[in-house]
Amino acid sequence: MIAVKTIPALLFCSIFLSMLIPDAHSAEADQDQLAYAQSLAREGNIDEAIEQYLIYHANNPDEHLVLETISGLYKRSKRYKEAIEFAEKFLVSGETHLTKGAHFRDQCNRILELWKKASGSKLAREHYLTILENEKTTPRMKIVAELMLGDIEISSKNYAASKEYYMETLNSISPLEDEWQMAVSDALLYKFIRKQNYDDALTAYKNHPNYGHLQQLGYWLRRQGRGFEMVELY
Repeated sequence: MIAVKTIPALLFCSIFLSMLIPDAHSAEADQDQLAYAQSLAREGNIDEAIEQYLIYHANNPDEHLVLETISGLYKRSKRYKEAIEFAEKFLVSGETHLTKGAHFRDQCNRILELWKKASGSKLAREHYLTILENEKTTPRMKIVAELMLGDIEISSKNYAASKEYYMETLNSISPLEDEWQMAVSDALLYKFIRKQNYDDALTAYKNHPNYGHLQQLGYWLRRQGRGFEMVELY
């Protein structure tokens, strides 16, 4: 016996009318549709949930967190390329959440993990090189492509190529224009320090001081006999 999903009458009417008359949708109808999409996802109806989330986002293009949700749903259904596409859209969206703490870096790492599940570093490299070559690529997506190529080369132990892409990323965000670029700069600074590329870390720090790394950079400069540069950081 096939189970039939029941939808509350008022909820169904609200969603149905908003789909028939797109310009007439209300905030209440949007919230009803979002709740419906969430209920579909909880029940495991992934394709239908994605469809409802896409309609919701079309009506609410500034609700960027929905892009992350859609990416997660595609991942659940093992459609990794679509998951990557929406994870990238979320990364370049400028969502405030991404500019706080390590969220931007974490999102980059999630995209790398999706590539590993999808096809590996070769196709990922080709994907981002194609993005760089495309004249219609947006500035933010170009920056993401440079950063991701740096990460891909690191994972392949091509350290010289990785540094080249990271420095291209740094040049692309100098001088800094907004909080999104500050998040990119913080991600670069973390990567340089983690790989003990302190000269590059110092360059990134001067572009956007992150006092959370000040002590570590200062200690390294002092050991190098470059105390005068350490004083300049404070």
